[in-house]
Amino acid sequence: MKRILVLLLCCLMISGCSAAAVPTETSEASENVMIANPWKNYSSLQEAEAASRLTFPMPEVIADSYTAESFRVMNGQLLEVTYRDSESEVIIRMQAGEGQDLSGVYGKSESVRTFEVDGAAITSIYINSGTVQLISKDGYSYSLYAPNQYWEDSNVDFLQYI
Repeated sequence: MKRILVLLLCCLMISGCSAAAVPTETSEASENVMIANPWKNYSSLQEAEAASRLTFPMPEVIADSYTAESFRVMNGQLLEVTYRDSESEVIIRMQAGEGQDLSGVYGKSESVRTFEVDGAAITSIYINSGTVQLISKDGYSYSLYAPNQYWEDSNVDFLQYI
């Protein structure tokens, strides 16, 4: 009987040791997982247009006073160009399909104006960090984001910039 009891205790001790030796996944490994950046940077507008298969309208008014600084494409579908001058920036995005909010700007709006110019539906949103204009025209969506700038006049629209 003593032999059976000793054998049973040895089995319990061995099974307890083997259970403790099984590696378990730690939360530390899951904390270090990063999501891939969906944006890809390009050195020229032509490269970004080729990657997105879009033809970006060159904003005449912005081109006169701002310099194109960066060109990015998200998931091969959304084209973004950032323009800067000495004091401010303007970010313009374009994607196929109408009625999309491409701005990436979220916050409490101070006012929203919707109007139509030359067949384009335009929504101007004034938020605490600047002006966002969303445009739908000819099968495309555009957004014009001007941080820290407010365009109070509803006649100032994106169509003046392209």
